[in-house]
Amino acid sequence: MPKYIPSANPFLVAAAALSGVFLAVHIYLHLGDYTAERGVVAFLQIVGISSAFGAMVLLVLETARNAVEKIFPRD
Repeated sequence: MPKYIPSANPFLVAAAALSGVFLAVHIYLHLGDYTAERGVVAFLQIVGISSAFGAMVLLVLETARNAVEKIFPRD
């Protein structure tokens, strides 16, 4: 059985980054709904939330990909 070597799939990383950017734009457009701060504090909040969301999406996509590869091996 071959060893699993984790690697970052560029498509999955791009999907996670794109979803993070989409969330950042949404938060920026609706900033008053989320926070009363403006300027640097609001920007750092957006960066933090978007980074966490992008990482979560990447984790979900990688987990789904690994599950599909276990069910349907390429061998």
